[in-house]
Amino acid sequence: MVSAGRTMSSWHAVSCAAPVASRVTPQFVSLFASLGATVALAASASVVMAAGPHTPKPDAQLGRALAERACVACHVVTERAISPVAADVPTFVAIANKPGQTMEAIAGRIVIPHPPMPAIALSREEIGNVVAYIMTLRKEDGGGP
Repeated sequence: MVSAGRTMSSWHAVSCAAPVASRVTPQFVSLFASLGATVALAASASVVMAAGPHTPKPDAQLGRALAERACVACHVVTERAISPVAADVPTFVAIANKPGQTMEAIAGRIVIPHPPMPAIALSREEIGNVVAYIMTLRKEDGGGP
C-alpha cells in the first residue's frame, strides 16, 4: 500500500532509509538469540568432544580384537593371513602402508564405506581403536608391505 501523496519509489526510499532497529521485530530478536545460543552450544560441544577429558585415547589392542571379529571375513587383519580372503580386498598392512596414509583417511573410509565394503555400525571409539591398530602395522619407513 502507498499512502496518499507518495509514489511507490518514494515510499520504498523512506521505508528502506528507516533505521534497522526500528524494523526489527521481537520475533526476530528471539530467533536471532536462539540461533546464537545454538551456535555457541554446538561450538562448545565440539571443543569438548575434540579435546575433552572424556575422549578416550584410541586403544590399538581393543582395535585388533574388534578387527579380528568384524573385519576378518574380508580383510587380512594381521601380518599373516589366517583364512582365505578376496584378492581385491587390501590387507590391513597394505592399508597402513599406503603412501600418505593418515588416521583420518582410514577412519573416513570406515565411516563412509565403499563397495564392496559393507556398512558396519561402529562407535567413534571403536573406529578410533581399529584405526589405531591398523596404524601399528605401518612400517618404520612408511613404505609398502
